[in-house]
Amino acid sequence: MKSPLCKTCDAPLPAVNDTDPYCDPCAARREAGRPLLSASQIDHFRLCDRKWGWKYLDGIESPTNQWAAFGQECHAVLERYLRDGKQPNPKTAAGAVVLPGLQYLPAPGKAKVEGKFVWSLPHEPFDLVGVIDWWVYGFDRDAPGAWVPPTVGDHKTTGNFQWMLTPEALAGGNVQSAIYLAYVQQQTGAARVNGRWVYYRTKGAHAARCVDFA
Repeated sequence: MKSPLCKTCDAPLPAVNDTDPYCDPCAARREAGRPLLSASQIDHFRLCDRKWGWKYLDGIESPTNQWAAFGQECHAVLERYLRDGKQPNPKTAAGAVVLPGLQYLPAPGKAKVEGKFVWSLPHEPFDLVGVIDWWVYGFDRDAPGAWVPPTVGDHKTTGNFQWMLTPEALAGGNVQSAIYLAYVQQQTGAARVNGRWVYYRTKGAHAARCVDFA
């Protein structure tokens, strides 16, 4: 069963709340009069401001998408792997899809997993909010032991790799990657932050690819 999501930041909620479907941090900011903006909200507005208004002002939700629900299930499997070291079960649909992508991830227990943040920007009348799938210091499978900048990672399920974003697109104007990397840079004080978006193919032969950028 698909878990309900916070209407502002898309973080999973423990239970459905039809009267105020927000997680506690987002609800507190709303009560304080601080508007909260997420990457998905900004993308919705840039794509179609009317569609944004239907969802975020009028509360009209789009019909449930089975592939979005499956993507959420894959995220949960990956979260348990990165946080607790629980290996995905190849006999389940989600486990079989995510297994090829483990080679692109940090070892279990090394990363901060599913980290929700609320970022108050100086001199701005709003806060930014989001959920980072994982981020870690010094992650580089090709140069073990070498110091590298912090890496921010995101899981993406896709039916076809043709929908993968390029490094240029991710580094040159993508809202989600810009916010997430800037937030981790601000939190760590690092001079630079790397990004790694891992794509898991849900249709056809199971496979995964990653896109690295900075």
